[in-house]
Amino acid sequence: MRNLIKKAQTDTNIKYHEFVIYSNKEFDKFRKTILTSGIEITQKAKMTKILEETYPAYLAPSLMLFSYKTRFRLKLHDNKKDENPIDSYIDDEKTNSAIEVVYMEHVLHSIRNLIERIGGILNLIHPEISQKDGFGYINDSKPEGIGVLKYALLHQQNEFMKYLIESYYSWISSIKKSDNSVKHEKSLKIVGLLDWSKNSAMPNFIESVVYDSKQDIHYDKESIDQITHNCYELINKTIQYAIDKI
Repeated sequence: MRNLIKKAQTDTNIKYHEFVIYSNKEFDKFRKTILTSGIEITQKAKMTKILEETYPAYLAPSLMLFSYKTRFRLKLHDNKKDENPIDSYIDDEKTNSAIEVVYMEHVLHSIRNLIERIGGILNLIHPEISQKDGFGYINDSKPEGIGVLKYALLHQQNEFMKYLIESYYSWISSIKKSDNSVKHEKSLKIVGLLDWSKNSAMPNFIESVVYDSKQDIHYDKESIDQITHNCYELINKTIQYAIDKI
């Protein structure tokens, strides 16, 4: 069993390390494309500057996902030999539950932070979008939209702008709301980690899920992978769109 766990951990480490490398290679491709293109020199300089300023934010989701997936279980309590094993177990689980939430919150925030850089990239080809504009939002009080989405709603005949709006409704909106909730209200929660029997025997393990109770959204290990991939698909399409249009 120990060998199986170790192998699973090694495989996980390799998988998500490769994802970080892949993300970095994708960014390098954009760098090279711009430098070797026939783009006018001033525009080329502006585009290169924006990309370089975006680089840390670009890497962040893959790095945060790597940290989250490869942390495995951290033991922070110094449990004593004469301590009740059930009490020690509960302390360790409480700590690991908190760690699970911390990592997930940071993954979500890194994704949201990268999305907010889209306005600066699009400003190069659509000066009506301010370089300081965040991605924005659409709601009942602002049906015309805020930020990048305001421009996108006015130009829905543009396929890329339509894609931005669809992305907002399908997954970006919930990420922004979860991140705002953590920032202004309270942390996310952990659910499903333990299932205690009536006799308080050792619990059955259930895969842990981080829960946004305000939106009734569960962020499990598979969904956060998908959201991170969605994020890179979005930012890569944005950069390529800017390169094609500049």
